[in-house]
Amino acid sequence: MHDFGAIERGQKALDALAERGNAETVQQAVKRLAGLDPLDYEKSREAEAKRLSVRVGVLDRQVSKARQTQTDEGGKAMMFPTVALWPQPVDGAALLNELLATVQRFVVCERDTAIARLS
Repeated sequence: MHDFGAIERGQKALDALAERGNAETVQQAVKRLAGLDPLDYEKSREAEAKRLSVRVGVLDRQVSKARQTQTDEGGKAMMFPTVALWPQPVDGAALLNELLATVQRFVVCERDTAIARLS
């Protein structure tokens, strides 16, 4: 069962923050809403639009755009941040030999088994 009282208390806390001038910006709200499950967003979109003083359709479009920027080319949500390439070339053979030595250091097995574990 859902605790709708907690949702209402959370909304009241957000409203209190807004009254004190500590409210999130519209852009921050859009980013937060874009991270919600689609059903959760559907349930809260009208109240959020009213709270942000924007039309529901405008909020929907902005959340849709934010969701598109949060996805990768495959259409799935990005799980990991983009990582920069290593600045120097990597010697693959040396790397694999170090990995093999590390596996053999902590796992008691034959060399061929350790190599298979790296595959």
